[in-house]
Amino acid sequence: MEYTPKNDQVNEVNLSEGIEFPWNYGWSMGISVVPGLPLQFTYKNKGFSIEVTADGTELVKWEDGKVLAAMQQPVRLSPGDTIYWRMLDPVVWAQKEDVHYVDVIVSEQAHLVGYAVIKISSNISENGGKKYVASVIKNISFPKADGQYQTISAEYVREKIRETKGKK
Repeated sequence: MEYTPKNDQVNEVNLSEGIEFPWNYGWSMGISVVPGLPLQFTYKNKGFSIEVTADGTELVKWEDGKVLAAMQQPVRLSPGDTIYWRMLDPVVWAQKEDVHYVDVIVSEQAHLVGYAVIKISSNISENGGKKYVASVIKNISFPKADGQYQTISAEYVREKIRETKGKK
């Protein structure tokens, strides 16, 4: 049984946890020892399923010092997983600044329970090299109401993600 919000009001809670950047002082293709900017999903609920999509960029799995493969998007992850974001397009690398987004949709069983938007932007370091840094610009949970999951549609979440990207 699901809880249907009255008057189409969805109960949202801002989260300060669930996504971490273990190496966020900047990633650069030319000088980094890892294949991309690490994105670690640290949601406490081990029953969550996490779907990640990056716009026009790659998400890769890296293990034992080797890139396993560029992952087909959307990437499906579990809490505790780390993936690496990277931009390899030489035309984009030639630009001084660029901005990219990573969309995160969190579900539990068949219920949408949250979403997040990660902004990855470039800047030029002191030595003139280009590097990328990440920040979470929105991280939302849809808590249970009256002990029941809220009825949240995929279209509602996609629209909220689009709105977030448009504002930042």
